[in-house]
Amino acid sequence: MQKRKIPVFYHVPKNAGTYVLNWMMTAFRYYRQNYTEWLNNYTPEKTSIKCLQITNEGFIIAKFLIGDPNYFCETFEGVDKKHSKTEWDIDIKNLPENLFKNVFLFGVVIEARGFRCFKRVLKFAKDYDLHQFIILRDSFSRAQSFYNYIISNSSNHEWTHGLIKSNTFQEYVMSEQLEDSWLIRNLLDIDDFVALEEQHFDETINLLKKFSVYNVENTLKAIQDTFFNCYNFDTQQIKLNSWDIFNKNQTFGKKINFYDLSEEAQNVFIEKTYWDNKLYNILLNA
Repeated sequence: MQKRKIPVFYHVPKNAGTYVLNWMMTAFRYYRQNYTEWLNNYTPEKTSIKCLQITNEGFIIAKFLIGDPNYFCETFEGVDKKHSKTEWDIDIKNLPENLFKNVFLFGVVIEARGFRCFKRVLKFAKDYDLHQFIILRDSFSRAQSFYNYIISNSSNHEWTHGLIKSNTFQEYVMSEQLEDSWLIRNLLDIDDFVALEEQHFDETINLLKKFSVYNVENTLKAIQDTFFNCYNFDTQQIKLNSWDIFNKNQTFGKKINFYDLSEEAQNVFIEKTYWDNKLYNILLNA
C-alpha cells in the first residue's frame, strides 16, 4: 500500500518559519473546505482542525497539524495546556499510540528545539511518505536578524529574550554568543564545545539530500511546491479570507553592511560561520 505524502517543515529561527506555518494552516483550512466533509460535523465549541504542539521538558519541539472531525483529541489525558480550540500543548510522552489511527495528519513542523530529536518526533509519522523541506538564509543577514529580534520587544514571548547582552551587533560578533554552525550542530546533536570537522559537514549534506532546500527569498515557491507535491493543489489559487494574515516576525533594528564591521570582527565572523557558509553555498548555489 502506497504511503500518503505529507509535508514536514524544519523551522530554522529567523528563516521565515512563522510565515510558512501560517501558510500551512491556511492550506489546511482550504483542504478541509474542498477535499473533506468534516464541516458537516461542525460543533461551535470544538474544531476539526488542531495544532498539537509537542513538548519535551517544557519546550515546544514540534507541531502536528491534524484533522479531527470526530473530536478524538477531546478524549486525551495529559494535555499540558489548551491555548484555544485549535492550539494545544501535549508532552511527547503523553501522545496516544493510536493517535494517527483516529485523526488525519496533514503536516508536521519541526521546531528549533526539536532538531536535536527530530528522529524521535518522526517515529510517530513512520507510516507516511515525508516531503521534508527547509528554508535557509545567508549567515550574515540571519545573524543580524536574530540579534535585532532577540534584543527587541518583539521577542518578549521567547525564552531567549534578553539573553544577548551585547550593546551592538559588532560586540555580539566578537562575543561567545555568536551562533556557530547552528544547523549542523542541531541536526546532528553536536554540543557547542565540540569542534566541527569535515565529517560532520558531509553527514549534514547527506542528510539534507533528502530535503527540498530553499533560499528564504524563495519562500513562496517552497510553499507552492510543497502543497502541489503533497496534495496536488496550487496555493496561488486559494482565495484568502480576512483572517488569513501572514506575519514574518519582522524586526526593525539597525542593519549594517558586512564591511561596516571592523576587520577583526569580519575575520571572527568568517571563522565562526565557516561551515554554515559552506553549507549554504553548496546547497543553494549548486
